[in-house]
Amino acid sequence: MSAETTPVVVMIPGDLHLTEPGLSNHTTAIWAVEEANSFIRPDFVQFIGDNVQDATDDQFRLFDDLTIRLDCPWYALVGDHDVNGDPESACYRKWVGESHGSLRMHGFRFLRLNTQEVRPVGLLGPQLQTAAQ
Repeated sequence: MSAETTPVVVMIPGDLHLTEPGLSNHTTAIWAVEEANSFIRPDFVQFIGDNVQDATDDQFRLFDDLTIRLDCPWYALVGDHDVNGDPESACYRKWVGESHGSLRMHGFRFLRLNTQEVRPVGLLGPQLQTAAQ
């Protein structure tokens, strides 16, 4: 199989709204990661936003603890809860990294854009440059 015909396996969890350890959404997220590692074995995991509820350090610590359990690369999109009260996305960037980017795999290009960057929903120049590359 050539790189262009190799399938890309992606797991896409979203709306985790992590707040405290041990709550059902947290334990379910841990279970999903275990399933990803042992059964799905994706090429990467793409979290689609609202990974945490209130964009606090403690909540991002929970998300960080979840992502370090993964046996594959992962990426996260920014949801409105991930930047709650933090329009500059400082806490998100501190714990997760840059809020946009791209990935090429098996002949496909995947874009991650931060639609929370400009209200109500929009993109700034650096993200548009990423999309155009």
